[in-house]
Amino acid sequence: MALKSWEIEANKSKEVLAKSTPKQWLVPEDKLPSAETLNVADFARQSGILSGKEVSITEMTATALVAKMEKGELTAEEVVVAFLKRATIGQQLLNFATEFMADEAIARAKELDAYYEKTGKLVGPLHGIPISVKEHVGLKGRICHTGYVAWIKNIATEDALLVQLLEKAGAVFHVRTNEPQSLMHLDCNNNITGMTVNPYNRKLSPGGSSGGEGASMGFKCAPLGIGTDIGGSIRGPAAFNGAYGFRPTALRMPYDGINLAGDGQESIRCVVGPLAAAGVDDLELFQRAVIDQEPWEIETSLAPLPWKRVAPGKEFTVGILWDDGIVHPHPPITRGLQYAKKKLEAAGIKVVDWEPFKHDLGWDIVSTLYFPDVAETQRAILAESGEPVLPLTEWAFNYAKPKPLTVTENWEYNVKREKYRAAYHALMKARGVDYILSPTFVGVAPELGTSQYWNYTAIWNILDQPCVVFPTGLVQDPTIDKVEEAYVPRNKQDEREFKKYVPERFVGAPIALQLTGKHFRDEETIAAAKVVAEIVQS
Repeated sequence: MALKSWEIEANKSKEVLAKSTPKQWLVPEDKLPSAETLNVADFARQSGILSGKEVSITEMTATALVAKMEKGELTAEEVVVAFLKRATIGQQLLNFATEFMADEAIARAKELDAYYEKTGKLVGPLHGIPISVKEHVGLKGRICHTGYVAWIKNIATEDALLVQLLEKAGAVFHVRTNEPQSLMHLDCNNNITGMTVNPYNRKLSPGGSSGGEGASMGFKCAPLGIGTDIGGSIRGPAAFNGAYGFRPTALRMPYDGINLAGDGQESIRCVVGPLAAAGVDDLELFQRAVIDQEPWEIETSLAPLPWKRVAPGKEFTVGILWDDGIVHPHPPITRGLQYAKKKLEAAGIKVVDWEPFKHDLGWDIVSTLYFPDVAETQRAILAESGEPVLPLTEWAFNYAKPKPLTVTENWEYNVKREKYRAAYHALMKARGVDYILSPTFVGVAPELGTSQYWNYTAIWNILDQPCVVFPTGLVQDPTIDKVEEAYVPRNKQDEREFKKYVPERFVGAPIALQLTGKHFRDEETIAAAKVVAEIVQS
């Protein structure tokens, strides 16, 4: 059967991936886990491709790797090759990549090593650290399709500003990662690269829209990754893959050069931030490396706020959001919150209950402002190639109001947004709550193609509050996390999500939580998350 025109176009991007995949590090097909093997997170150890030293390298934090390179105990080339090997294996198992940049990455590592040998110094705080990059973050001379077949023709004319700053800090870019059609899924499927899966359970989603990044972190294909977030797109992937993620306050991190349909829509800003495979420290390392370069001197819309050094301490109050009042969390998430509460209280952290404040209003505002033009912009891009509209894309588009907002109506929603932000902040102050610990999602990683409720993350997008996601160290266990038989769903959304929880389908999925701070208190939020994560994981 003849290929359709959109399939011919999609194949151009597939060929880039196929040609760039490092063949020398592929695991022979007969040595790969069977399709029935769901948890492949540790397969790199058994693959025979990585040496014992390389396994050790790929399981270190970026912070530890930089320290070893500074002492001359590791070279940048050793580090980059180890992660390239692991990423190649990860691609075979998870389909997380859109393009490898192996030759360029190794050449860059050699340059860094030569600089170190000559000067005895590191290039910068990210010297030799491999960073995986979400596909719609522009890299000069490379396709930047953002999950749309029609945009495969888009070739970035320069690196995104964030990429430029990370490179100046010493980072190495070795692999680009998958994202869903339209970027508006908490899942990772498109008509170009296809579906990415979760390393802890390949029948489950790695999240989205930074789903390739989530899988990259979960399999440890890189110590750090670049994600973007307008409704949970950093935090969902971090949570589902047992990794770490940070959603910064808008206008703190440079966004120039990141390709997005509907660019110029400012009512709810997409933000860019880090995912990390192994620790909260690495989130801070990433943020500091960028903001210390004063990106507001180039991207003038950014807030000119230097990165503060905040010493972690225990003098704060955590409010626990057990339920958002709309959709009840699944049993493993509730168990994770109970576990965290017990640990935090035992460590001397003040913990109180947090009653959600009008999260239904928050969802009405944010879902309306995602597509003020009822997604006409996005639909036109899809129609241009004729590619099929995927079910979760249609689901997201249908969150829009029936008719496009007038300019006046958009202004009215902006006013609602600002009033809601002010009221929520005032309530946190009145209740004496510094941080809110909550679910990242209604459950652990969902089954592929089923993520439909985002408001445990999207609420903080409309409030524009910084959030850190971290794994608790617990995983879903069907013998413990049983269905709450007596629970009566409160609405249709709640009933839909309640019915999705069949304990045996989620075996081994990581249980993660989300710590949210106050607007523009990014440094304090990361510092508190270091303390909270360390206590919960101990």
